[in-house]
Amino acid sequence: MGWSSAVEAALRRLVADQDGDVVVRLSRAGEIEDASANIERLGCDLSAMLLKPHIADLAQRDHQPSVRQFVNHALETHCPHGRIEFPITQSCAGSVGEAPSTTRLHWHSLGLFPIVEASGSHQGALGLLRSIDRLHTLEAELNASVTIDPLTGLDNHRAFAAHLDRVAASGTECAIAMCHLEHCRALQSRYGRPAAEDVVWAFARFLHNLAGQDSIVARLDGEKFGVLLPRCSQELADVWAREVSDALESLKCAAGHGGPELAVTIGIAAVSKRPDKSLHNAEIALVMARASGGVRRYFADYQEHLSGSQLGGRDTSR
Repeated sequence: MGWSSAVEAALRRLVADQDGDVVVRLSRAGEIEDASANIERLGCDLSAMLLKPHIADLAQRDHQPSVRQFVNHALETHCPHGRIEFPITQSCAGSVGEAPSTTRLHWHSLGLFPIVEASGSHQGALGLLRSIDRLHTLEAELNASVTIDPLTGLDNHRAFAAHLDRVAASGTECAIAMCHLEHCRALQSRYGRPAAEDVVWAFARFLHNLAGQDSIVARLDGEKFGVLLPRCSQELADVWAREVSDALESLKCAAGHGGPELAVTIGIAAVSKRPDKSLHNAEIALVMARASGGVRRYFADYQEHLSGSQLGGRDTSR
């Protein structure tokens, strides 16, 4: 467009006058020949460098090969090729009482536009390095809203099913405990919905604390919870179920006369290679336990026959 170098410099400052945006000029080899001043916040001080860094050197080590491939493709084909996203490690000053400096990963996207002179010669490319931290935060919040139960903060049914699929594929021994908090509907009728939700939230915390660090706890529906107990046989799962029931019973006794009459029913099944079947077994075990009065725990175990599947339940009540 016939702009002078001063106009070009002003244009770069104008484009880069956005929070997190950095304008870079790359050589035909992908090195950063020049950049807007705010590139220093990425830990890159071009004036202090004898050798110009490659744009891929800004990326976290694991992402450098893909960034380098993206840049090489744009420079070799002399045409824009979308954008690439990658994290950059940035240093930031520590707060009072913390280390003098800490490092954080900040996500950026890079778009390149090759520079082609009227004569046809290629002079590298201009790039816009844009911060997309906010976008990644919104995506994480959206993913959480899909997989997290809003009342308890536990995984929901969808997330629990995904965890179950991974455990089944790994082939490691694992048990499913299907837990139902009894008499919660009666409590809601007597004290109102907010009180019932408080009880469900408290039971979720109670169950999470008793499940162990490696276990996965999820709220499946209403007052029904699922627990994956890794490296746990059905017998050990039954011992754990008894501990849960006894602990809740002791809390009810401690509340004294007139306290909420809550109880838990637990059905147990082993995780097999078919996660849908494992979940169904646990559901059957819970149904059988509730039908027996809400104080028994069963193992659901299907035996395959040519004529179909038959349920074998074993009573492990006291």
